[in-house]
Amino acid sequence: MCTHILHGNVMTHYLTLGGLRHAAHHVRLLRACAQLSDLTVRHPRYDRFILKQIRNTSSASATADSSQPSQPPTWGSLARKSAPSPQRVNETNRQEDDRSSQTGLLKEPEPPQTLFRPQEDVNIDSHQETVEDTTKALSQEDTGSHGALKSFEDVSHQSSESAAISPFRVRPQVSSNAYSRPAPIRHLAPGASEQEIVPALYALLRKQAGLGKLQEVEEIVEHLICRYGEAPNTRLYAALILANHNSELGSAAEVERILQEMRHEQMEPDEACYHNVLKVLAVHPDCLLRDRIASEMRERWISITIHGMHDIMAGHIREGLIEQALELFESDRNMKRAAPKWIKDMLIYHLCDLGELDQALKMVKDRVAIGEVNISPSVWFYFFDHACSELHYDAIQFIWRQRIERNHLNPSSGQCLQALIVSARTGDVQIATDVFRILSQRGIPFKPHHYELLIATQVQAGDIRTGLTVVCIMHAVNMKPNMASLSPLLLYLRDDPDRSAEAFEILKDLCEERQVPTVAVNCILSSLARHNKHEDVITTYKSLHRICTQGPTVDTFNTLFRSCHRNNDKKTAMFFAAEMVELKIRPNRLTYDRLLLTCLKEKDYEDAFRYYEEMMHGGYQPRLGTWTMMVKVCCDARDMRAFELIRKMEELGLGHHTSDAVHYLKENWSEQADEAFGLYSSTVEQ
Repeated sequence: MCTHILHGNVMTHYLTLGGLRHAAHHVRLLRACAQLSDLTVRHPRYDRFILKQIRNTSSASATADSSQPSQPPTWGSLARKSAPSPQRVNETNRQEDDRSSQTGLLKEPEPPQTLFRPQEDVNIDSHQETVEDTTKALSQEDTGSHGALKSFEDVSHQSSESAAISPFRVRPQVSSNAYSRPAPIRHLAPGASEQEIVPALYALLRKQAGLGKLQEVEEIVEHLICRYGEAPNTRLYAALILANHNSELGSAAEVERILQEMRHEQMEPDEACYHNVLKVLAVHPDCLLRDRIASEMRERWISITIHGMHDIMAGHIREGLIEQALELFESDRNMKRAAPKWIKDMLIYHLCDLGELDQALKMVKDRVAIGEVNISPSVWFYFFDHACSELHYDAIQFIWRQRIERNHLNPSSGQCLQALIVSARTGDVQIATDVFRILSQRGIPFKPHHYELLIATQVQAGDIRTGLTVVCIMHAVNMKPNMASLSPLLLYLRDDPDRSAEAFEILKDLCEERQVPTVAVNCILSSLARHNKHEDVITTYKSLHRICTQGPTVDTFNTLFRSCHRNNDKKTAMFFAAEMVELKIRPNRLTYDRLLLTCLKEKDYEDAFRYYEEMMHGGYQPRLGTWTMMVKVCCDARDMRAFELIRKMEELGLGHHTSDAVHYLKENWSEQADEAFGLYSSTVEQ
């Protein structure tokens, strides 16, 4: 135990290894230090010391009647059973003073006139010797030189052993006999009268209730009633109600029980009790009890304070009545009354949970507009996380500008990806660039979807040059792009016929600095074919070898065959087919299919069936529309292969898709169709 005295102000700091082993000498040192200062000495350790004595005296009293257990009484019945006569109180106090004097615990000068306020105008030098003697006596007792003095552990050892495991009891157990009164807490402040101790206990009661320490509050109330004969009053009940705002131990049901007990004792709650109930219901919501309390306050003309309105607002938020809470919040703002920070935070949290991000964004913007700079980082992160989950661009953009760009918020990698998706939808290049910067600083390797989203962002912003540059970078880092990767670029080029020529000129410039992938040229070819610019398609293909070192791919020829089919240009299609064979590019299903369609438009469609046989031999089959087109062409030419195509489709399990072809045959070649289908049906039945 050590004491620090700095410039006349006394600061007590207790360093104990085994607890407060000598309670009387602890009080001596406290009193000696208090006499050296003009300030009130109320250290939190002293409050805990008082509570410890209350528990010990209460435990000793409860042990006396433990042999006759009974039902827990109310505070009013407890007060009536334990109410002593004035002569008994004086006799008990006199016996305690005599017993303390015999043990040497009170051999000190007269105490201060007040409980916690030292005497004023005390000469520090004249008491220096007192402090030194006290400190010396304490050190000697710690080494065992003063064996005659009893320590606090020795005094309370017998009572603590006979008490229950936990000295706290929710309600005192009282037998049918008179309640055994606990010993007075004289050693807390030797020489102090009850008129001085009781107000101090009430002050401690209010403090513990405000901290939500329910057990300590009930212990103090029990001690005030049983030891000092305090009758149940609104101050005690107000403290018991307020202590229930403890989130773990308190409850709205306990508050309801306390209010019923007050009515049983014919005691009307005052304004403090009502507001304490509202404060408890802000933590433990109960809409019925809150409405009843508000109605009683209106009937008794008790106005609800601004803090009470905030408690009501918090209760509405916890119950999910967000509209009522917002209505109260707006009324406060209209009356130029600023809601506390914790109310605003609760509203934002619950609005995010409900998906009302527009309203949450409005609240955050209002807080920033009025200069509120102490918004919790947890609120920012929670709001940003929900905005990213909902892909809410306005919220993401606002938080990005306010927090992330200023390095006040570090988004997660998942949030960065969601922000990149939003930027691809809206064309926010700044957010996309920041995402790549953040991920690169973390050493996260980029995947194809990162580059695809960046390309989409640049294209959405109208910066086609940067988009094509990203395509070249993606190809340079072996992230082979394909037509699906460049679908945003393709959609952008299809919107305007002139954009394809502009993009091709950009590729001519980029090929001097970077390696241009063939897929970029394929996008331009597909856009030109979409706009039916067949000549431009051929011209662009001829320039492909100068721009792309890789040369054409199967997708390139598929696009060329598509343009030839739309323009009925079989001759050019055959040229491209021969070049494809020369370049040893293996055709796929789409290549054969488009060659079939190109050849079917000619009167001599034998080339189409040659490609059909080659296609079937290679394991491919035409698309459903191509099957129907071949049947119709054969039907018009009265070619019996039309019925063979129908049978082949049924063999391949495509019989449910032959209805259009069969209907066309019956309409245009009915006599042969009936005979052919009838013969086929009889063969199947046999």
